[in-house]
Amino acid sequence: MAIPCANGDAPGLGAHAKSLSDRGKNANVALLPMTYFAPIADMLKNLWTPGNRSGCLILAVAENRLSTDLLAQKLCGGLQTIPDDIYGYPLGRGMLRLRSSLAQYAQRTFMKGVQLHADDITVLAGCGCVLDLLLFCIAADGDLVGIPAPYYPAFDNDLKVRCGLEPVPLYLDSSKPLSKQLDAMWDARKFKVLIITNPNNPTGEVIQRATLLEYLHWCCRNGVHLVSDEIYANSVFRKAEESVSLASLLEESEPELKLQAQALCHIVFGLSKDWGISGMRVGCLYTHNTAVTGALDNLGYFAMPSTLIQETAHQMLEDQDFVDSYIAENLRRLDASYSALTGALDTAGIPYTPATGAIFLWIDMRKYVSEPTWQAERQLWQEIVDLGVLLTPGKDCHAQEPGFFRICYAAVPTEGLVEAVRRIHAHLQQRSTS
Repeated sequence: MAIPCANGDAPGLGAHAKSLSDRGKNANVALLPMTYFAPIADMLKNLWTPGNRSGCLILAVAENRLSTDLLAQKLCGGLQTIPDDIYGYPLGRGMLRLRSSLAQYAQRTFMKGVQLHADDITVLAGCGCVLDLLLFCIAADGDLVGIPAPYYPAFDNDLKVRCGLEPVPLYLDSSKPLSKQLDAMWDARKFKVLIITNPNNPTGEVIQRATLLEYLHWCCRNGVHLVSDEIYANSVFRKAEESVSLASLLEESEPELKLQAQALCHIVFGLSKDWGISGMRVGCLYTHNTAVTGALDNLGYFAMPSTLIQETAHQMLEDQDFVDSYIAENLRRLDASYSALTGALDTAGIPYTPATGAIFLWIDMRKYVSEPTWQAERQLWQEIVDLGVLLTPGKDCHAQEPGFFRICYAAVPTEGLVEAVRRIHAHLQQRSTS
């Protein structure tokens, strides 16, 4: 998710609004609900570092900065060869050798046991772009898209800004049968697509195999497209729960179900989060739906990464020893950051939802809001911003009730995480005695 202007709006929109189409106007306002972006521009001028301990700590942007040193060593080595074809136009769905190396990478790591083929993979300029073009192909303007909540705040923008889709937050109770809940929600609002994120953003929880299988059967039974966002699939650092890709369930399905699922199931993954290179813009779609891939042969022309980026990614992924060592070390660092953050929160008495993957922690600060309203949550969020700490408010994630916040613990060193919690805890203590 790119960081927009500080006020979330385009400069001079009021004076120039008449020059825009309705689509252009919508693009200028679609980001406004992502309220937590507003302070970023000022905070970037004074960031926390070990040498600037009074600086600001931005813990609201979903980036992994923990292992950039490992990537720098690899990328600074440069391309081993520069093939002639990188000077020309690539295929609309990505260079064949990159798609082949991505297939090999996925089946060696988070899609183990799945026989991936390059023809089923599309490479576009980031996973946001993948979702945008996939939804352009499988849904129409005004269609509903169901998303189990809380969910990634930028889904709202990704769905609305060009495709004109309406996100529908689904508040599910894990103690009740999933299919019956989905039936009731679908009866009320017929969503065309269901998007799940595994591991979850913002909670860091992994969807268990049985639950994932239930999503698959329900979508096939009702003719609903199932999109599995697996952008954090190689960031499952604790194996307390079984982590499985939707692709693995498709591989294991009986023939009749598999035939239907191949038309309706789509898996999104990439290099932005697990690899901490969101700026390189390498997003991937894995789907057996040949009508979708046929459309993306055309649409991909408008959204392809440069051939230089594609070749860089290809050569990096071909080095299997580096891939294995990077993933192992990145998981170790994620675990260390998670432990540092949860240890500080435990000391401060701030509860949270235990996570096993991704780069987020969902903290529960309901007892610190003055009343159970979104306005009171906003006030607490602003107090934390005034401490120089930026969190994602629960409302932006479509939390079911006020008082929850998302922390991205891969954005700063462990020292910074501890400092952020120290500031918040000290403020809460001071507030309780005043």
